[in-house]
Amino acid sequence: MKNLFPKTLIIIITLLFNNYVFSQEVKNDEIVNRSTSITSFDARPKNLVGSEYITKDYLPAKLVDNDEIFSIRYNAYQDEMEVRKNGQEYSLPKTFDNTITFINSKKEYAVFEYVAGNSSKNGFFVVLFKANGEIL
Repeated sequence: MKNLFPKTLIIIITLLFNNYVFSQEVKNDEIVNRSTSITSFDARPKNLVGSEYITKDYLPAKLVDNDEIFSIRYNAYQDEMEVRKNGQEYSLPKTFDNTITFINSKKEYAVFEYVAGNSSKNGFFVVLFKANGEIL
């Protein structure tokens, strides 16, 4: 009987812990499906002067490994690449495989990780130099 009690206790603790961990899991698509409204607000400072865009107009650009030409502009204030396609506007995700090259200026933007305060974030940066797998 003495040998059975510790094993039973370990099994009970394991089952309770697994239920606790499972109950804390929330998937992104569940949050989207449960949402019934979208709230937006203007987070820009009221004393902002100038434009939030590097170039206000959408310019022809290509995404890496894609021959299709898109109309894209960079929102420097929100750090977003905005794409216009078929009258709809989209924001590109900040993933490491998203490299954007503007056709006329040959300016290339790539996503890199950086540290802001105590956390790391992904953001779009201008590629200044590329050689032998090194990017600056």
